[in-house]
Amino acid sequence: MPALSALAVALVVTGCGATTVPPTEGPTDTSVPGVPGQETLDPFGAALRTEVAALVATLAAIDAALGDAGAASDIAGVHAAAERAVHALTTDAELAGDLDDDGTVADPGVRPLFAGPETGSPGDDVLSTILAAARDEGGRGGRVIDVLRDPVTGDLSAWEQDPGGQLAAVMAAADTGTEEAIAALPGHLPRALAWAVACLAADDLDAATAAAINGRVHATLSLDAAEALTD
Repeated sequence: MPALSALAVALVVTGCGATTVPPTEGPTDTSVPGVPGQETLDPFGAALRTEVAALVATLAAIDAALGDAGAASDIAGVHAAAERAVHALTTDAELAGDLDDDGTVADPGVRPLFAGPETGSPGDDVLSTILAAARDEGGRGGRVIDVLRDPVTGDLSAWEQDPGGQLAAVMAAADTGTEEAIAALPGHLPRALAWAVACLAADDLDAATAAAINGRVHATLSLDAAEALTD
């Protein structure tokens, strides 16, 4: 009997030692480097992420164009850069041509931000497509809509429902060329557009440069807010 007991123990020990547990594949590591236990979360879906990138690209183009206008050493250079900024700001047909009378139409290289009264094809402007993508995202898109409303565009409903009326208000403020009238426009990018138009209308180098510099302040604030969405 002792011999049988010893044999039984040996078989149990041998069997346990021979048993192997196949490795299991764990979930994909989504941790943030240096932050144990914290996951990397995608704040937006693919469609909205694409539109946020388009928004940043357009605002960066506006900011760069107004920066170039403010730094130009002659009135022709100021006006050429201001035209590029206007074309990046709106698809409006009345502001789409050769605004500085140099024989060429500046291509901003990005989709313009605001639609005109007649945009041509739906989605030609960034604002309409990013709003659609943000609303499709539901709660996750709320952050984008908040940034668009403040500081970027001001009254979103007005730009969606009556872009012609919004552009008329911008042009009226630009015609005055005064800080008070332009500051009264809701949203930083409408103010940037007004300053860019005022810049194009100015024949004096100092006045045109000052308008471009004022406009860039609003463009930079909007760009900073949009870039924060990608953090």
